[in-house]
Order: sequence, then C-alpha cells, then structure tokens
Amino acid sequence: MRTPFLSRGPSGSRVAGLLAAFVGVSSLAACATDQPAPAADASDASVAATPAVIDVSAGDFFYTMADTLPAGAVTLQLATTGQEMHHLELVKLADGKTAEDLFQEMQGDAPPAWAELVGGPNAPIPNATTSRVTLDLTPGTYVALCLIPSPDGELHVAKGMSKTIVVAPTEGATALPTPTVKMTLVDYDFVMDTPLTAGSHVIEVTTAMGQPHEVFIAKLAPGATAMQLVEWTAKMEGPPPGAPMGGTVGLSQGRTNYVHADFEPGEYALICFLPDAKDGKPHFMHGMVKQITVM
Repeated sequence: MRTPFLSRGPSGSRVAGLLAAFVGVSSLAACATDQPAPAADASDASVAATPAVIDVSAGDFFYTMADTLPAGAVTLQLATTGQEMHHLELVKLADGKTAEDLFQEMQGDAPPAWAELVGGPNAPIPNATTSRVTLDLTPGTYVALCLIPSPDGELHVAKGMSKTIVVAPTEGATALPTPTVKMTLVDYDFVMDTPLTAGSHVIEVTTAMGQPHEVFIAKLAPGATAMQLVEWTAKMEGPPPGAPMGGTVGLSQGRTNYVHADFEPGEYALICFLPDAKDGKPHFMHGMVKQITVM
C-alpha cells in the first residue's frame, strides 16, 4: 500500500532509524505528562466537565483503545509497549466513507478531500514516557493510523496499524484546557505567542492557512543542536542527540490540539516531518526545524 500523502517523504527510512534509535535513550527524557485535572463539580450545571482521559496503548503493530469515544473535548494519553516508536493520527472521514476507502485513495500528494487530519499525540519513548493531547471531536467515523516507518521503510499502517473509531454524540459540555502557550504552524515555521518556560504547560497548537503540519518535540542532549538532530538522521552514527517527548501529529488547516507536557530547563527541538505537497520533501528540509531554550 502506497501512502505518500502521509508518509515521511524521501527520508522516511532515515527517520525510521532515528525513531528506532530513540528507543534506547529514555535517560534523556525529561518531560513526563502532567496529571489529569480534577473533574468539575457536577452539582454546578454551569461548569463544563473536564475532558475524559482516554488511555491508548500502541504495540507492534496495533492499538488497544476504546472503539467508541465521546464527542467533545477528550484527552488521548498514548503509551507505547513495542520495540518501535508509535504515534496516533486521527483522520476524520466524511459520512459514508470507510477505512477501506481511505486506504484505496491514499495514493496522491494530498489527502482525499473528504478526509481531514484532526491530530493526536506524537511519539513518546517506548515503555518509558507517555504523550498527552486534548482535542475537540465531532460525531462521526475516524481512523487511527500510525504513519511512522519501520527500519525497512514500510509505514506501520501498511503493517496493519490502524483502527476505526466511532465518535458518538453526548449530552453536556466539556471544557477545553486553558493554554499557557499558543503555537501556530505555518509554511514553514513554529510561531509561539510567548516563550516556553520550565514547568507544566498546555500548548495550544493550530495549523494556519497552508499545508498540514505537525510538531515533534525532542529534548536535546547537552551541547547538541536541533540541526545536529536533523543531520544525525542522515547517517545515524553514534547516540542520537536528543529524546522524543511527544507533541502533536498532522493537523489540517484550522485544526487545533492541546499538548500537555512538562519542561525542564534546557534546549529543545521542534520538527515537522510531514512531506511537502509540492516536492514531497519533509518540511524540515524547507526550514521547519527550530531550536528553543527553556529557562
């Protein structure tokens, strides 16, 4: 099955090696996710409930999670248990479309017009950390996909890593989290309204006009740079100069996710691995890689 519109572009095999190598660097992980907020007082009808936390386990190559999710704000908490890294991309299908329809039309340089990337948690370190993202779901049919390539270059979705999810209407309102930082994904940059500081954060991530984008967040090893992390993927010699801490996967234009993460002081890399609609090169090759300092 070819899936170029959601693949990692021509450097997919290199990225696979990068992700596989990250499995062994859990000691560099500095960012565990924060704990769910307490539920709102049900006696106060004017207070919206906090989002339900949905645990997702990703193995090689399958998801263990609920078949049905409630509409509204939900928090997906991803843990991985396999030998490879995994993330969770939710794709919303138009009415009447199925996962089989999606796979049949995943042949071009852009997703089908009836499929929308609504995001989800990016990859944590397997068996070490979790990745938490809150998103607002509308009723309908979704497909959960892992679009990370294995070392053999084949995407995990092609190995069977997908799951159809139904989002059902619910009564009552759920409140989206209050962001501490807002990040806008543009062609080709990560624009934040305020610098990240040490501590717990809720980052509101939105894709502006243009192509879909993601933000893969990595904590850099002491003395390493974001460009060294990207360049390391070319040869993958020696230990990787950073460790993954999640983020959000691909978001179509106008879509928003809320990333929950803890930051220690240090240097961090923000990277978009999605392929460009024009030339198929990963967006980091167009400059969508950024190093930030957290103090």
